[in-house]
Amino acid sequence: MVQSWTQQVDCLSGAGTGLNDPVSRGMAGYRSALEELVAGLREADLDFRAERLKAGSDVMLSGDATQRTAFRNDGLMINPCESGRVCEMGGALEATRALVGLFPDAYLIADQSGLGQLEICYDNVRWVNRRSAPVRADDPHVANYFGQLSFDLVGRYREGKETTDVFGFNFVSPAEYHYLFAAASEEVLEDDCPTEWIGSRIVTPRGGPDRFRVVPDRLTYLASARRSPSQVIGANWSRNEEWRDRFVTGLDVTAYEYDEDTSIADRVNLHLRSLYQAEQTLMYHSLLRPDSPGTAAGADSLHELLQRLTASKSLLRNYLSLFYPQFMVDSDEIRAALEGQNALLDRAVLRRFREANVAVASVRQTGLARLEQFQALWNRQPEAVRRSGTAAIGMAHALTRLNSLYFEFFDRALTQRQPADAVTY
Repeated sequence: MVQSWTQQVDCLSGAGTGLNDPVSRGMAGYRSALEELVAGLREADLDFRAERLKAGSDVMLSGDATQRTAFRNDGLMINPCESGRVCEMGGALEATRALVGLFPDAYLIADQSGLGQLEICYDNVRWVNRRSAPVRADDPHVANYFGQLSFDLVGRYREGKETTDVFGFNFVSPAEYHYLFAAASEEVLEDDCPTEWIGSRIVTPRGGPDRFRVVPDRLTYLASARRSPSQVIGANWSRNEEWRDRFVTGLDVTAYEYDEDTSIADRVNLHLRSLYQAEQTLMYHSLLRPDSPGTAAGADSLHELLQRLTASKSLLRNYLSLFYPQFMVDSDEIRAALEGQNALLDRAVLRRFREANVAVASVRQTGLARLEQFQALWNRQPEAVRRSGTAAIGMAHALTRLNSLYFEFFDRALTQRQPADAVTY
């Protein structure tokens, strides 16, 4: 019987290439279950981030406001700050990643995590350094107007009903533009956004007291825009002179200074902690509660994946108890790997993780590290023992003991009773 048992373990160990004992097979199954659980956790983490964070977010919820981020809101458009201060300009401009990168990291984290919203807007669109020139030397009634286009670009952060200016620049075009034909007057020249003059009638008399009277004796003009701010900005924002890059390089712009929001870091830290706690609660609930929904339609739930991992560990424990019981008695390290504080992961271990506020993100690293440690421990055991098992030793001892008990209490008793029970004729 002992020989048969030894041959059975040796047969199992010799299956496949190399030494493939039952415990090694059990560890392979456990590793597969652990990788499936880790993949499920990663998918659940991505689902949480997709629901709570903006697309492309790279913020670590376990970090704070001082962490660096490469996040840029690629869909951000630049609109007027206030419609009444942009002259006739009303269209949206495209923001670049470089422009969005002018925001400090704390504001970028606040934006991607949903605490607030970043905005870039333009304001105070106007003509500056204006001058006028007569259209004709003999007609002082009409004039052409020239000037440089100026506007402000402001980066703002909106949180609730509060709006904070974070950065700002004033830009003045390097070139002068002919922007208006209108009546020659100081009032028109002083108007930095002369849209109200466009379309107005300009009546100029012809002839004079010393000249012959001509018919008609007057000319009528209509004031008209030669270049509008929207035309000039649209032609040079992302092409030609590429004005959008000037705000990054500092060329032709003057920076504004704003009071720093000293409480933004504290608010971001509080928000990140709340998101992190919500994520941990959801993940552990999905792992440990049987009524948790699956990670996706048709996919195994995290609870089912954890049950599979727990079953794989239980099978590994049974392999040891059945085929290598001596290790379970003599090896503190093997027992600790299965039942100790640093045991292979299963439902009970993850429940302790939750009570100790251990991050779910550490499951993969911790689980693999403990499995590799147990694998190395098992590989140090003698190959002959791993191939044949230790059950035969205990079984031989048990059979010897049972045999001695049989002879002592059963065979001897039968021998002693035989004469008394004999029948003679």
